[in-house]
Amino acid sequence: MSAPLNFQALFELDINPGGTANYVRLGDGLASSQPNNNEKVDKKSYLDDNGGNTSEVTGFDYVVSFSGDRIAGNSAQDWIFSKLFAVGASRHTNYRSTGPDGTVISGPCTVVITGVPGGEAGSAQAISFDLCMNGKPTKVDPVAATALTTTIAASLVTIGCTKATGAPGSGNHLGYKLTTAALVVKDRQYADDYVAYTSGADIAATAGQFLNVYELDAYEHVVKFVAQELAAGDIKAA
Repeated sequence: MSAPLNFQALFELDINPGGTANYVRLGDGLASSQPNNNEKVDKKSYLDDNGGNTSEVTGFDYVVSFSGDRIAGNSAQDWIFSKLFAVGASRHTNYRSTGPDGTVISGPCTVVITGVPGGEAGSAQAISFDLCMNGKPTKVDPVAATALTTTIAASLVTIGCTKATGAPGSGNHLGYKLTTAALVVKDRQYADDYVAYTSGADIAATAGQFLNVYELDAYEHVVKFVAQELAAGDIKAA
């Protein structure tokens, strides 16, 4: 199993705090993201520690640091740097991240600008900023993906083909994989190595294979999923 890559995570910032939430992606121009839990550790030495210490984590300060290039017109960056000389509550908003495995971390945060746009004359303007969580973030562990409602049946036209019929939600798209066993897919996990699919299109397959069908959002994270073993009747015969 390959290690997940950082671009497979989705980082979002609410650029309308105090109103209807408007989460936009933190991505364009940003080359790195680094979460840090900054744990506070209380160390004490007890008589039965025989010269060692006993440690207890008593608190933490969860901070996500971003760095990259200033992209004018990017809604997330424009909102952040509009706060350059602002202080107090105007720096407060909400943050949400979705990991490659579907883990979601969210909560209120404070934007701290650590690098004002600048740099060499011939280089893109470098920037950096921290999103400092206020209080304990909410962490939602991944669960099985919501079932995708679709009808899998033999092609009406092409011998040796099956098809899946189902409509993705607004802004979403479909994809599929054929495998020898049903896949286990989590809600919001990142999906890759799939075949883009249009509802009702023919899929060349054989009986005994599993047809795994995804509904994915614009960032390739799973919205819904279904896996079905194909029977002979699901494939158009000669």
